[in-house]
Amino acid sequence: MLVQYIVREANVWFGLAHPNVLPLYGVSVDAERRGISLILPWIENGDLTMYLKNCPDPDHLKLARGVIRGVKYLHSQDVIHGDIKGSNVLVDGRGTPLLTDFGLSRLPEDLLNVGDTTTSFGFGALRWMAQERLDPTSYGLSTRTSYSRAADVYALGMTLFEVFTGPVPFYDSPELFVLREVPNGLRPTHPGPDATAKGLNSQLWEFMLACWDRDPGRRPILSMILEMDMFEPPVQSKLHRLRKAYLAVFASRAGSFQ
Repeated sequence: MLVQYIVREANVWFGLAHPNVLPLYGVSVDAERRGISLILPWIENGDLTMYLKNCPDPDHLKLARGVIRGVKYLHSQDVIHGDIKGSNVLVDGRGTPLLTDFGLSRLPEDLLNVGDTTTSFGFGALRWMAQERLDPTSYGLSTRTSYSRAADVYALGMTLFEVFTGPVPFYDSPELFVLREVPNGLRPTHPGPDATAKGLNSQLWEFMLACWDRDPGRRPILSMILEMDMFEPPVQSKLHRLRKAYLAVFASRAGSFQ
């Protein structure tokens, strides 16, 4: 059963191709020991948590943009990651973030066809979990069916919080406190001027707050997100669009005189 599960997840991973998703090179089967190993590239900088500690001047906006794009791509392929957090994001030598560890990924169709048990596959790191993952029965869900795009988006918001702060979410609170209080509305507060200096602008912060909405149906749908509006200040973004429009008109007029 476990071998079949790993093979299925490996097949999902093997079919993915994106600059912000770690590629799977292959699978090695040890028939004698009945074991399976995944063959993955070596990523020199380790995971996001380690990279933020060791890199003297990380590009926080590049990291945030890459993680968002990676999750957006997964959802476009009908793949739910299920365990998005800093330690499941690797950073390569160019500072590019790569989503990894799809052991908890889910295909939405698969979710609807499995047995409805509330005790299986309850994995993941609770500091990154939405309240419907922590307390699925209150939302009419099982542990398995609590995996969703909306739960991924919540975890994405927590991972972005890591990008701009370094420590794990609620680092100063015990896990039992987090488990009890997140369903009651506990959320991170704005990390302050240090995070702002790293690039956490008001648009990104509003996006993160939306990711943590208590209503899963009101969280952002990543396919509808305009990245320009998050990674450029509002005035600069509008000027950039106006400049592009002006240059397009100018080019078309210049072409008509040739």
